[in-house]
Amino acid sequence: MKFRLLVLFVFSFLFQSCDPIHFITFENKSNQIIKVLILKKHNSDFNPLNRFSSNDSVYFSIKPNDNHVLYFGTGNWSDVKINELSEAIDKVQIENDFTEKTYKSHKAIKHLLTVNRNGIIFENEIKIVLDEV
Repeated sequence: MKFRLLVLFVFSFLFQSCDPIHFITFENKSNQIIKVLILKKHNSDFNPLNRFSSNDSVYFSIKPNDNHVLYFGTGNWSDVKINELSEAIDKVQIENDFTEKTYKSHKAIKHLLTVNRNGIIFENEIKIVLDEV
């Protein structure tokens, strides 16, 4: 009887919350500083990027061999969540001192997020590796 209570007690704490935190990691594997600019759509009432910036864009730079993480709370990167985020983004611009890469369309942004989605069960990370822009 004590064993069953112990097992019940342990499992109640282990499975209290099964929602992992979902996030996007931008990893700079180059030897240059990389700048990332994400322009938010103006006509979007709900924009998941509002937690990172109150103006119309999110901007950050990443030192060589470093990364930058954007946390989006609990959940995972389902197709619905990726579609919701890509619809809220007008443009993603990634540049270093020599080159620039821009994702302008909803389709291109959605593809960027979808192909970089990681995770065994929950698919809770989107990891965008930037070796060269």
